[in-house]
Amino acid sequence: YGQTVTLADKAEAPGYDFDGWDTEDAEVSENSFTMPAKDVEVTGTFTAREDVKYTVEHYFQSLDNEEDYEIDDSLTETKDNGVADQDLSDEVLEGLKKTVEGFTYVEGGNKYFAGEEELGAPTVQGDGSLVIKLYYDREEYEVKYTLDENAIPEGVEVPEAKSYKYGEEVTVEADLIASGYVFSGWATAADIAIEDNKFEMPADDVEFIGVFEEITYIVTFEYRLASGVTAPANWDSLLEELKTHNGEFHAGDTLALPERPSLSGYVFGAWQIEKVENAEGETPFDRALAKAKELLALKVSAADNETIEVPEYDTVVYCIVDNAPTPPTPPPTPTPDPTPTTPVTIPDAPAPTAPAPAQAVLGARREEPTSGQAVLGARRARTEDTTNEATRVFAIILAAATAVTLLLTGKKKKEEEEG
Repeated sequence: YGQTVTLADKAEAPGYDFDGWDTEDAEVSENSFTMPAKDVEVTGTFTAREDVKYTVEHYFQSLDNEEDYEIDDSLTETKDNGVADQDLSDEVLEGLKKTVEGFTYVEGGNKYFAGEEELGAPTVQGDGSLVIKLYYDREEYEVKYTLDENAIPEGVEVPEAKSYKYGEEVTVEADLIASGYVFSGWATAADIAIEDNKFEMPADDVEFIGVFEEITYIVTFEYRLASGVTAPANWDSLLEELKTHNGEFHAGDTLALPERPSLSGYVFGAWQIEKVENAEGETPFDRALAKAKELLALKVSAADNETIEVPEYDTVVYCIVDNAPTPPTPPPTPTPDPTPTTPVTIPDAPAPTAPAPAQAVLGARREEPTSGQAVLGARRARTEDTTNEATRVFAIILAAATAVTLLLTGKKKKEEEEG
């Protein structure tokens, strides 16, 4: 009794401020009091601090195993607005969430730890050991493929749409193949980098668009002059008309060949097909042509005179124009002139003299009987016969000469008329 009692030093508690000692059983002065004749109860008081620290960590779902979550240290932060031994409010917890591209916050998935001990609530630890772990799942996005509806080959199947997790490696579907068509390849407007036909799935859907285009082949028609042949006067107009048959066609189309001209002095030969050698890789068509299957081993083949089947390459269809062979000149047909230029008079044959009675028989032959009469002119009989025969020969010769004259006159007249 009566002894001076000094109060203990300030008490300490993590997350609290010590307000001091106090008692109702004695009067305390300068941290001491005189011991009364009774027991003295001294009570110390604390005030919880409102700046207690706690840590917030963010965990993101792994690509390799959806059960695993990996911390992103760059997002870890320390808060200093906690009140020791008090639970963080829902409002405070809501403010701790992050909006991260490609991830979705897992509602109700938070975990709370004080050191190694897992807590059932986000109770602030006075020593600042509270750790709040927030979890995020990877979002899934769709990769889909569409084709331009203007030209979809029969039997072509569009790849099905597939879902991929954010950040997952995606392999672009192989190019589609259809006979008679060229495929443009897959293209997208998405902001992605495609390398070796792979890309990393962005935080958005990706649409690939492909376009099929029918392969067409150019068919060009030509007339080609044979060596040494001079072009006809209407050559330019013939070529212009032939150009109207040029165009682009599909492989397998049946193409009617132009009718070959019939031109005096010229022969238009049978149509021929010649393959055009395109430089590989110059255009999409050329690339498609390079991939196309070669159907013909020969570069040049004959075509019939009516139609051709368009092959799987550009072609020139041509015919050789040559001179027509000159036919032999037939002999002229003589046309006698009915009116001779110089009339010819044929003399009459001399009339025979009648023999007088009982006189010598004129002109009788020696072989003939004379009834005892003298045969006058017997020697003359052969002479007279010879004379008459000569006259007849002369007449025949003269007639032949007349015929020749008429023939020559008629031919000369015909030549003058034709000239």
